[in-house]
Amino acid sequence: MAGTTNFVQINPTKANQQDDATYDSYSLTADGIGVYAIMPSAWLNKAWFQSSTFVAAIAAVIAAFGPGYTITDSNISTLEAQLLAFFEALAASPSGWTSGNNSNGFWVQDPTGLIRQWGSVTWTGGGTGPFATLTFPKPFTTTDYSVTGNGNTLCVGGGLGSSGDILIVAFDTFADASCRWRLDSNNGVNFGSSVSFTWIAIGY
Repeated sequence: MAGTTNFVQINPTKANQQDDATYDSYSLTADGIGVYAIMPSAWLNKAWFQSSTFVAAIAAVIAAFGPGYTITDSNISTLEAQLLAFFEALAASPSGWTSGNNSNGFWVQDPTGLIRQWGSVTWTGGGTGPFATLTFPKPFTTTDYSVTGNGNTLCVGGGLGSSGDILIVAFDTFADASCRWRLDSNNGVNFGSSVSFTWIAIGY
């Protein structure tokens, strides 16, 4: 999931701007700006362009990393917190991959922020039964995910999924940490008191 940034590249069209060779050999580039010196606009445009391009690129990369970060100059404390979270994530997993498990199942998150989760669950409603909650081992950051069980679509975007004799209905909208669902019969099939199956969830 992409984050956001308000750092931008200055003069992206390179209007009235020195080329690399001129900028590299220019006296102001080598010796700095003197007291009360007049700065040529073409040199200044190149200086601003070069620094802003680098900052904007770094900000965009950080913003888009993992679950997404908010990289803006609106508040320095907020920016520091977001940068700290980014570097802590790198330190915890230099490759950008993280993983874990608990009583609800297992999960792996890749450097783009995509989360893959899996586990097993037992349906104990019988018949169509009441609605139940499938709790994920790792909460998603959005409800942009899908869940499959034994090859059958359980929930997709808070809507319906069907396969063969089983119609699985998602109840209401998805929560980040769980999916509400129940087993219904597509053609009058009556399920027993319990049905066990494995599930896989993919999303952000």
